[in-house]
Amino acid sequence: MQALLLACWVNLIVTESIQAHFKIPATSVRWLILETEHFRIHYPDGNYAMGMAAARFCEAAYARMRQTFQHEVAELIPVFLYPSRQDFTAGNILPFPLDEATGGFTDFFHRRVVVPFHGDYRALEHVLSHEIVHAFALSMVQENYGRYPLWLMEGMAELLSPFSDDSMHEFMRPLVVSGETPPLSALFSGRVPGYYHYKMGQSFLTFFTERYGTLRLAHLLLELKAGRRLSEAFFHLSGKSMDSLQIEYTSYLQGVYAVELAADRRADPTLRVLADDRSLHLSPAISPDGRTMAYLTVVGVTPVLAISDIPGPGREKGHVRRMRLKLRALQSGRYEEWQPLSTRISFRPDGQMLLLSGRSYGKQSLLLVDIQGKKIRESRPLPLDGIHHPAYTPDGQQVVLTGVTRGQADLYLYDTKTESLVAWTQSLCYEKDPVFFQGILYFVAACDRGPEALYRLLAPGQEPQKVTELPFSIHAPAPAASGLIVRARGQGAGNLFLIPAENLHKPVGPRDLRAITARPGSVRSFASHESSGLLWVEADGVKETVFYRPELVFEAKPLLSNVQDSVFPEAPPVAVSQVEAYRPFLHTEGPPFLILTGGSSGSGKINWALLGFASLADFTGDHRVQFFTSYFAAGEEPDKVNSRNLDLDARYSFTPYRMDLYAGAFRKSGTFAVLNPLDLSLNEVIYNPFFRMAAQEGAGIYAGMEYPLHRFAAIGLVYDQGRLEQEFLPPLPEERDQEDVFQNYQQLSVEYRFSSAVHTIYGPLDGQSFYISFSEPLRFSGEDRRLNQFLMEYRFYHLFSDFSLFAFRAFLGSRSGADSDLYPFRLGGYATLRGYRFLELEGRHAFLLNLEYRFAFIEYLQLGFPFRLALRGIRGVLFADAGSAFDDPQSFQGFSRKYGVTRDLYLSYGAGVHWPNFLWPFLPGAVMKIEWATPYDGKRSLPPNKWRGQFSLGFNF
Repeated sequence: MQALLLACWVNLIVTESIQAHFKIPATSVRWLILETEHFRIHYPDGNYAMGMAAARFCEAAYARMRQTFQHEVAELIPVFLYPSRQDFTAGNILPFPLDEATGGFTDFFHRRVVVPFHGDYRALEHVLSHEIVHAFALSMVQENYGRYPLWLMEGMAELLSPFSDDSMHEFMRPLVVSGETPPLSALFSGRVPGYYHYKMGQSFLTFFTERYGTLRLAHLLLELKAGRRLSEAFFHLSGKSMDSLQIEYTSYLQGVYAVELAADRRADPTLRVLADDRSLHLSPAISPDGRTMAYLTVVGVTPVLAISDIPGPGREKGHVRRMRLKLRALQSGRYEEWQPLSTRISFRPDGQMLLLSGRSYGKQSLLLVDIQGKKIRESRPLPLDGIHHPAYTPDGQQVVLTGVTRGQADLYLYDTKTESLVAWTQSLCYEKDPVFFQGILYFVAACDRGPEALYRLLAPGQEPQKVTELPFSIHAPAPAASGLIVRARGQGAGNLFLIPAENLHKPVGPRDLRAITARPGSVRSFASHESSGLLWVEADGVKETVFYRPELVFEAKPLLSNVQDSVFPEAPPVAVSQVEAYRPFLHTEGPPFLILTGGSSGSGKINWALLGFASLADFTGDHRVQFFTSYFAAGEEPDKVNSRNLDLDARYSFTPYRMDLYAGAFRKSGTFAVLNPLDLSLNEVIYNPFFRMAAQEGAGIYAGMEYPLHRFAAIGLVYDQGRLEQEFLPPLPEERDQEDVFQNYQQLSVEYRFSSAVHTIYGPLDGQSFYISFSEPLRFSGEDRRLNQFLMEYRFYHLFSDFSLFAFRAFLGSRSGADSDLYPFRLGGYATLRGYRFLELEGRHAFLLNLEYRFAFIEYLQLGFPFRLALRGIRGVLFADAGSAFDDPQSFQGFSRKYGVTRDLYLSYGAGVHWPNFLWPFLPGAVMKIEWATPYDGKRSLPPNKWRGQFSLGFNF
């Protein structure tokens, strides 16, 4: 954190630290360990039942994988179970926050299996099995990860895991029925959207193993390890070309979904299409007056809670797609977790308020949204690790929900007036989708390995009564005037059924259901209204269609599929060791690297550079030690090493709690700064800020803490102490005089960071960020440095519908104190004021404004001559810059009134291209830039053939 040791351009070029989201753990985890024959199960203290269940599931999965792959993993596989999704996403095993779509992961280096648990033991068994498949496959292919394509990796893991067939059929069925199934060539080359890799990969491998045997999977991995191409490997295993496999696979799909393909698709005159596009429509709900629908969707890259009109008298179709409410999620601490897969939207009976769950200021909360005010009116934190499927009771005074605490999911009733929370159930079943109907609480649960069924609960603490005895699972019961509407999966073919009210008091079988839809595709979600009908969402790959019926219409014959689920035996009990406490022990996080490069001259002298980096951490990531070293030598004898050119940096981080603590020591020497992974800026390599130095020596220590206020904001405190010595070359005529520096320093810095920006490999896309910092000297002797510093930066990004974007940056900096002349801000050149000489402006005060319009320039370009080269994702940019660096604010004059041109204000504009593909696998977000710019004084600029062009490596602001 030696920020004041470097020139200001480091802060201006790369301030990636202000663009990171922060981890907010729900609790501090004390880890315990159960050891089985093949696993070390790490689980939180107080969750012994979860740890034992995981041990059973892991050993059962290992036995299946050993038989499938004919392989043994040499070492015990570490498994980490987090007690909630929030703790999982905020865990330190990976150094960056995980998004809400990640259900678990297996790291490549240590084969750690890391998963969250939210009370659903079926989901836990599935995700553990899924990740253990990855651990086996990575053990088999060893270092040849690049030959293990994503669709094969994820499709194989889904195929060999229990409880995954329903979601596969739900995904593949509409693709097959609509004829939109991508060809195998698209899957094999990775040219399909993300989720296709999982479910189409699973579908193809299901076909392949049914036709050629499951043992072929092991042979397939060995073929890839040996270096064969994917098409060659499948040919060796099946004797079929890719064209032949495509024909067989297509025929297989038509047989699996023969019932759906033969289904009658008659036009329904009562059916209306509300939306037919690529938009998401998650957790839909109909307002009490039946005039509007609320749902979760994505606008650009931002999740939102939206309300749209439903057609009816006085509401034309043109109003349907207009969003009357767009409440943006993931933009502030008030709504910092979206939870699209576990929440449920519910209207209050008076229609004035919406209810859903989310995370607010680091706590799991009920969010109450004022529809008229278009904002979150209240966030009600509850003492739970997770809140799933909340809904208002019929009187609107209470909320029924699934609450997760200490790994157990139960039904709760929350009183909005008294703010009391009462548990209605206490079992190891995952009870979800609670709803009141005729004064009785109904919910869905799976308490065995059979289909998920409907239950009813007459009073708190009583034994739930099973209502349905069906050969398929049902979900999301919703009240209607004449009974409960449920959504079926599996053999129910993803359709909607009504359970009449008179049948709810006896065991319900297939003959007791009334079919509402008999669609050959799959209903993904739905919403009902007692008097104003029903709407539902059907998905076809990445496209969704929202249908609406003003009233319930029943099909004469239900559509029941002939698909069959795979059968996995129940996990048997296993022998485990005595529980032991986890003891931290540092391991390498990944392969350390050491890079050596250089060249020699005819006189025998050499120029050479060395770069080394290593990172050590314990298995939890709570303790992390990082080392960096670099060496740059110019014109030295090959057998001599000058220690004055050696840079060292070591840092220790301690992060098990909400507060992150770190400390380190560094040594800098020589006139060149080489890439430091602990203070990342690729531009340091190409444009050196110390080009005026004859020599430099610096050493010191630093320590700091960072406390996240919520996911998007944090405050920090940093202490630096050290000594800096810099000797400068005589200045050129156009350069300002620079005194040599020989100073000790101690300083204390306070900073605040906020960022809601969404990032991709091209840099920030949408959102905003803010950074402010104050630094004060701590002088213990009269010789210590006297330097005060103030920094402030604001960035804003707006994404347009064509995925072009507008980006704006404003920076303000000021340094004061007796030694401020020794540490000027420097502006000019790439990433600051383009069109001017590199760092030509210097002063104790500085400001900078950058405005850019970034757009797609070349999506894909294949070159065949003089050599084959594919260029992808090249972005164009148009920009304008303004700024200045100066010493005396009182004498600063931006414009000359006499001549009508700029004086101390410097302006420029230009254009450029950015290309991320060469760097993104190693440094996501880093791009190569070629930019041309001209100075502008308000009246004149240079002709295009004289614009200054510059090449740089770095990050988009």
